[in-house]
Amino acid sequence: PGSLLAWDGASGRAITVDYRRVVQTGVSAYDCLGRGGAGFTPDPLNYQFGSCTLLSQTLRQVRVGDATAVLEGSWEVPSGFAVSAAATGDGRVFVALNRRYGYYYPYPPYGGGGGTGGTGAGPVPPCSGPGCTPAGPVASLVVLSGLSSGALQATTLQTGADSSLAPISRLLAFGQRVLVRSSYYQDDLLIVDASQAAAPRVVRTVDVAGSLYDVRKYGNRALLSLGFDGLSVIDVSQ
Repeated sequence: PGSLLAWDGASGRAITVDYRRVVQTGVSAYDCLGRGGAGFTPDPLNYQFGSCTLLSQTLRQVRVGDATAVLEGSWEVPSGFAVSAAATGDGRVFVALNRRYGYYYPYPPYGGGGGTGGTGAGPVPPCSGPGCTPAGPVASLVVLSGLSSGALQATTLQTGADSSLAPISRLLAFGQRVLVRSSYYQDDLLIVDASQAAAPRVVRTVDVAGSLYDVRKYGNRALLSLGFDGLSVIDVSQ
């Protein structure tokens, strides 16, 4: 059954994450990294290539009875992404997806491949050629609805357009809204309204004045702990 993400006691339905391991052979280490591989084993005769172990994930909606469980719907997590956080609101389950390697290494470690040499560690503009990770969003938000009715629906909202933006590290649900926190270089907060489950939208961006250490929920407000800069309060309903 995988991992439990959400449970609706009134309807007896759950959202789970299932896992499946896939091994691909004849793949370079950099190609494995770009595919979100969980492990790479080099070929002893040609260490530049080997086997890449991928871990795919599937979100499933399950109706749980007294003695049975029935699968009602599934949604495949895109290749290279993994579930990183989840929050349950009113008739909505919010799921954060991050690239398995949100911290990019677009250049081969010994130069070439469109790079300028060196390690090239960190989020930098995308390159072309061998060893480059694919361009695309680092993170996205999935809004699941239909948990109480049994008709699973999934809508994806991209929260980052390129590799310079940070992955999602925290979700806090407020009814049919969710507060999204990014990590690494930014402490930007997004407020997403999912009152229309098929068309979630960012209604507000909050620039945090200081370093964000923690965020907690208090009614319709989010309490931001800023360390030496004190405490900030956001009304998520506005």
